[in-house]
Amino acid sequence: MQDAKMRSIPASVLKIDFNYKLAPKIKVYSGRGKPFSPHKTICCMHNEDALTAFWKLCAGSEGINLIQPDLEQLVKRQELLGTKVKVFYVDNCCGVRSKILLIFPGVLVLLDCFHWQQRWDPAMYDTKSEKTAMFRSLMQRALFVTEDHECRRVRDLLRSQNKPATPREVLKRAKATIPPPDTLEKRVMAVIHSLVEKDLEIDKQRAADPESKEPRFFKRGAEALNVINNQLEHVRNGCLSDPHDTVVQLHRYNERTKKTHSGRGTSSVEVEWRCLHRALDTPSIGLTRAVTDISNFFEDMNDRKRVNRLGEEAEETSRTEQLQALHGLASSCGFSSEEIGFKTPTFPKGLDNMQEFIGFDYKLPRNFNIDDINEEAIDDNSDDEKEEELADFLRDISFVDENSEEEAEIDERNQDAEELGSDVEPVDVFCMDVEVDYSIYVPELIEKETTCESFARLTKEQPWIPFRNPKEASVFDSVDNAECEMFDEMKGSYERHCKRLDSAKGYKTFAKAWNLQALNLFKAQLDGQDVTLVRRKTCRQLQEHFDLMLKHEELKQLSEKNDPQMAAMENVFKQTRRQMLPQQSAVTCRPINYNNNQTGRPLFGVPFALNAEVAANAFQQNTGNNQLNVPIVYKTNAQKELPTLTRSTLGSKFKANTFCWRCGCRKKKHNRLGVPFGDNCEENCSHEQCAKCWMRVEEHPKGHVGPFCTGTVSDKSDYEDWWKQCNQTGVI
Repeated sequence: MQDAKMRSIPASVLKIDFNYKLAPKIKVYSGRGKPFSPHKTICCMHNEDALTAFWKLCAGSEGINLIQPDLEQLVKRQELLGTKVKVFYVDNCCGVRSKILLIFPGVLVLLDCFHWQQRWDPAMYDTKSEKTAMFRSLMQRALFVTEDHECRRVRDLLRSQNKPATPREVLKRAKATIPPPDTLEKRVMAVIHSLVEKDLEIDKQRAADPESKEPRFFKRGAEALNVINNQLEHVRNGCLSDPHDTVVQLHRYNERTKKTHSGRGTSSVEVEWRCLHRALDTPSIGLTRAVTDISNFFEDMNDRKRVNRLGEEAEETSRTEQLQALHGLASSCGFSSEEIGFKTPTFPKGLDNMQEFIGFDYKLPRNFNIDDINEEAIDDNSDDEKEEELADFLRDISFVDENSEEEAEIDERNQDAEELGSDVEPVDVFCMDVEVDYSIYVPELIEKETTCESFARLTKEQPWIPFRNPKEASVFDSVDNAECEMFDEMKGSYERHCKRLDSAKGYKTFAKAWNLQALNLFKAQLDGQDVTLVRRKTCRQLQEHFDLMLKHEELKQLSEKNDPQMAAMENVFKQTRRQMLPQQSAVTCRPINYNNNQTGRPLFGVPFALNAEVAANAFQQNTGNNQLNVPIVYKTNAQKELPTLTRSTLGSKFKANTFCWRCGCRKKKHNRLGVPFGDNCEENCSHEQCAKCWMRVEEHPKGHVGPFCTGTVSDKSDYEDWWKQCNQTGVI
């Protein structure tokens, strides 16, 4: 059922990605302490709506050759579904384009923008600095352009929902487009030129002041230049640019949720890898668990995306075949869909002729010969060893009851107590007649508190809370402002990169001085002075705030409005955006249609007790054009028309002189009853009654049936019973 649902998903865009972390965790155990991992990578393919259309575990490293037979079947599957793959997203476009074009003729092989952004890292001076973060944001602005008609569409949508159509909200909801190669190259080169000019200024500053440690954007040397040339080569070849909307529409609009999703790139596959890693977070996973969990995960994700992204209604239950049976029975009884109470169930169709080997199913090569003989599994412990272990275990066990004498004494005492009779009052051992106050044992309920409140309570209302991020300066309160002012006053006496933290300029000393100043402010408040209290800080919190303030000051200098390099880059962005022609437009999502009558009969899965093939034979599929939304119904007992029987259909081995080929009776029975034999025999002839008097054959005397039946008998004594019956019926 899961494979059939996955095979019924059409795809005009395919996004493929390989994962190396999950597959080696799947283990197979050939013996005690002898596990091995049969898989090296796992491949997953999504369509434009981020639905998983194919996945497979591979024994080798990443490559199209591993899944080439399955991709060929995938092409035939899409043709059967009435779609054609037009765009193929990969992470190494130029390396596999020729192989993919052999399988998908005329397809556009494009590069995923996430991997393109990631491959700038070898050229960056420090990947963890704020300058690298700024470079990524600038390159993202160069890569994506929000078209004017898309902004108008989102603005009209917000107004129809009575929401403010501010530029921030419009850009947040509008989907951007990657421009054509010539426009994209201008935008990317504008970013690179401006940042290279920045690096030149930093080099001049370092030449004038050798003690300056301001980092650069790009590394020096040939490595950074090679990375820039390789990345620009993809831009010029059009590996990143979106195709025109006449080829494929990448923006998918959901009418139910009023949201728009993009269908480009492998980001949806990367998200599923992260979710699957969290679901299978153990170092070792058994094959049985992996088969169940991974298959269920992809099916569950597809069902969720059909509701969230495509706007479909959620199914009442996951047991599709039970809904099919109930709906089919109700429809056969004449009830309409409104009277039944739930919607028409959807069900996939079978694709038996072309089968991709999804997941753990594999197709052996054509020239596959088994040279080695697999030995049968043998238990590590032999029978002798098991008997010795059992003997050692039972050796120290005493089968004699040590408390038998004590139990005998107790029985004697009980006997004596019974002999005393009712003179002895029973003892209330369990205090059943005593009033007990249970309130002392009821736990006290405490109101729910946040982790910050718990931290303050456990630290005796003197917690050490870190500084707030300077990006949130607009919402600072008096305490946050006082802490920032106090830090600016005290930071000049200490060094960030001091080797000894407990030295005079180390941060341990800084933390002690900070906490002492916080206590002095608290004392001043007790004395009646109007001061603002600050919170305690740890050594690490002071270090992190110092680093954060350095990055913040660096970004403030880079974002100055009078910077000529940045101004030139912004001008290029504006010109290219205005000159860009319309390229992509949003299209309304369409639900997955399982009612494709060309793909085979409906499938049935668990929890039906019967085999899927057997259960499917009890139902019939409606194939009429006006019955696409009608569910499957139980088959009716229609009588089959028997083929016309001729002498030649019986073959040469049929004994035509012994048996009649029309009715199958013997020839001597025909002669006895006087019925024509062979070609003249009637199919509805009766061999139970006499052809002359129409009495039963068993009631006639021997030899007086058919033409020999005269109605008169010479010797009545021989046929007395027959004579009486014939006389009663009026035959004679």
